[in-house]
Amino acid sequence: MRGIAAIAFGTIAFAWPGLTLAALVLVDWHNAPRRQYVITFAGRVEIGLGDGSLHRFGPGEEILAEDLTGKGHTTGAVGDDPRVMMIVPLKD
Repeated sequence: MRGIAAIAFGTIAFAWPGLTLAALVLVDWHNAPRRQYVITFAGRVEIGLGDGSLHRFGPGEEILAEDLTGKGHTTGAVGDDPRVMMIVPLKD
């Protein structure tokens, strides 16, 4: 697998009485730690970009995160289903 540094899987799920997952999970402005693909298997996510645009992704959709400098992006849960994703860091 040329160009791939590793593969990681993750699940983002929180439960708190009276609050939805979307209300609990919002990651403020940050940069990608490295160039990486993020593929969603379950759940939905909303990515906010520095130009003010919002983009929603769900199962089977991928994101190439490569905003290593500048303002970065925000990440927020959409709905109450846990997000299951695969992160594929790319080699420099």
